[in-house]
Amino acid sequence: MIGIIDTGSKNIGSILNCLKYLKIKNKLIQNTKEINQKITHIILPGVGNFQNVIKTLNLKGFKKNIIKKIIDKKKTLAICVGMQILFDTSDESRVSGLGYFKGKVQSLKKLKCKDTIPHIGFNSIKVENNINLRLLKEKDFYFVHSYSLKKIDFEKKDKDFIIGTTFHGNINFISLIITKNLIATQFHPEKSGIPGVELFRYFYGKKKSYI
Repeated sequence: MIGIIDTGSKNIGSILNCLKYLKIKNKLIQNTKEINQKITHIILPGVGNFQNVIKTLNLKGFKKNIIKKIIDKKKTLAICVGMQILFDTSDESRVSGLGYFKGKVQSLKKLKCKDTIPHIGFNSIKVENNINLRLLKEKDFYFVHSYSLKKIDFEKKDKDFIIGTTFHGNINFISLIITKNLIATQFHPEKSGIPGVELFRYFYGKKKSYI
């Protein structure tokens, strides 16, 4: 069963629709006590403001150390701001992130992006590691964000990390991180059509795939 941590994000309805389509049992999680052995996978959604998502998590008892333990024990999918809060800080917030990874999320404006801000629409992902992920090849995913993590801000400490990057104008930012227990996306799989649905399928470990 997948547990979706309720961060108050507006994309939760779309996530629920994807899981319903895939016939995957799920539960909306309101506090840490609801995460039990039946919950094998966790989704950390995020839309909107970095600071608001952190404050909502804190109010529900999901402190930094709790989230870190959850990611280490449960397969986790972090989406958009859900990915950004895994890092130390953000230009968008005076409140610190979870610090699961080292890095600072920066505004596209401060990075002097020469294309539209926010970055809205479908875009591709380049996987840097020499690995064949069929669900990413020649597929576009939906983005909507004004903040991102630059390639140079990320400190890789694990040789098994898979890093995906995306170009928007003159900016190359991290759009995907995959580790043993974690998939983190700057894009919205729940808004990306069939490729996004297939990412949910890949995350949950369902064998049948159309990609």
